[in-house]
Amino acid sequence: MINYLANKFHVSAYKIAFTLGVLSNGVLSKGWFINKGLIKEGDKLNKSKLQHLFARWRTAGKALIDKVKQSNKPEVINLLTKRADPNFQDVNGGTALREASMAGHKDIVKMLEEAIAKQQEK
Repeated sequence: MINYLANKFHVSAYKIAFTLGVLSNGVLSKGWFINKGLIKEGDKLNKSKLQHLFARWRTAGKALIDKVKQSNKPEVINLLTKRADPNFQDVNGGTALREASMAGHKDIVKMLEEAIAKQQEK
């Protein structure tokens, strides 16, 4: 299942396992989707549900990077509020934080750093 998702969404199996919080027995533990309330701890893996969640995760992550590039602070706030992953990496390994830093968007950098710190607390 992990390798299937890694190939389908062009991300590493490690990133998928970390995001999901998959235990060796295939039961979900603490991971990004659980921390965000998208699935519950103890849920069993379901291929179609995971495809939907990963598509949503990837779409929100790409949108966050795009809005940071556009310096669209209200949309960045909106996406972070709607559970976009501030650590999402595009196919080139780029992140919203990297884009904001490179563009000199100090206020967006601060928001992203706070979102990342908040995510790591959980």
